[in-house]
Amino acid sequence: MIPKRYQAYQNMVSVACANYRTTWGDKAANLQKIKSLVEEAARQGADIIAFPELALSGYQCSEDFTMHRSLAETIPGPATEEIAALAKRLDIHVTFGMPERDPDDSSLCYIACPLIGPQGLIGTYRKLHIAPPPIFTETR
Repeated sequence: MIPKRYQAYQNMVSVACANYRTTWGDKAANLQKIKSLVEEAARQGADIIAFPELALSGYQCSEDFTMHRSLAETIPGPATEEIAALAKRLDIHVTFGMPERDPDDSSLCYIACPLIGPQGLIGTYRKLHIAPPPIFTETR
């Protein structure tokens, strides 16, 4: 038996996982792909759609992270606002990876993953478990 406080919630949630080839360094093209896949997932009845790490920018493992630093934006920011409008219209939740610029210190960037629902930005996860050097350069 479902406790009374949970009876108003759906008993089932459909989750769609998207994986696609990003256009490396082309935030506008990747945002368009994300929006298109969100539309498709909503048409198929998904409640939540999850995208991979750095889906907005493509993945970079160079020494200086130049591309990520140049494409990073704050959360909320332009990309999250566009996805928030789409999530509201489609009544869906979306999470996607992106480079985030710290709102208080613009020299700091994070690998982040915002969670956006029909009501707007719910929260943001910043990557905590960084792969160790020398093969991986994430600690920089």
